[in-house]
Amino acid sequence: MIPKHIAEVFAVFGEAYPKWEVRERTVEVWASLLADVPADALKRAAVQYARTSKFPPTVAELREIARGPAECSAEEAWGEIYKRRPPPNDAAKRALEAIGGNQMLRNMLTAQVGVHRAHFMRCYDAYLGRERDTEERESVEQLTGAARELRELDEDDNRLLGEEPE
Repeated sequence: MIPKHIAEVFAVFGEAYPKWEVRERTVEVWASLLADVPADALKRAAVQYARTSKFPPTVAELREIARGPAECSAEEAWGEIYKRRPPPNDAAKRALEAIGGNQMLRNMLTAQVGVHRAHFMRCYDAYLGRERDTEERESVEQLTGAARELRELDEDDNRLLGEEPE
């Protein structure tokens, strides 16, 4: 069964791109590949994409829009932290905690700024790299699962049609 939010996304694209022909399998594959994207983020991405593009989307385009703004650099993250603003992402939050948190910022002497900045940036880059590795590993697992599902669907179709498996 296709999740409701995926059906809603395809409804948006069906209206925005009336000539786009979608097969049932396409919806199943997309549902599998977009399963980890939060429903509200995916719906926003669909509307944003339909407003700005003449052509139907790819899964990758929707994932990119749903992910939000591109990650910031270590320098940008430090700038936000140093100005006492909230950390811009989870990697920045974890890096700040690794170097002593807000208490360290409050007690930091002017002469120590460069040292704390360098330490923060090393931690930030390490945490960001781990997040990317995790995302890539999850993407590979999802693609493998989607390919397996497609093979199973093909085998089911072949059985129903009385054909020999390939």
